[in-house]
Amino acid sequence: MTAPTPPPNGQAAQPRNGLGIAGFVLGLLAALLVLLPSVGVIVSGVTIGVPLSILGVLFGILGILRARKGLATNKGLAIAGTTLAAIGLVTCIVWIGAFSIAV
Repeated sequence: MTAPTPPPNGQAAQPRNGLGIAGFVLGLLAALLVLLPSVGVIVSGVTIGVPLSILGVLFGILGILRARKGLATNKGLAIAGTTLAAIGLVTCIVWIGAFSIAV
């Protein structure tokens, strides 16, 4: 076993995009949870899906902004997270609207 070689003197380690990753994970969870009608509305849409979606959009946007400034990498993951979270939020709103009209 050999120890990993450090980067050359002129190069620093690549910055990561923790906010973009967090946005992606939250957006993915929200988008998956709201696909189930009973879980999506009763549990996920009201108590879990909406906050997950909102936080996913916020973290994804912050990750995109950090990547634009050059402070972070993997801008694509932040964009995917923002998109998934927005889809989850719209789906939550549709489910809540559909079930509130039915009642």
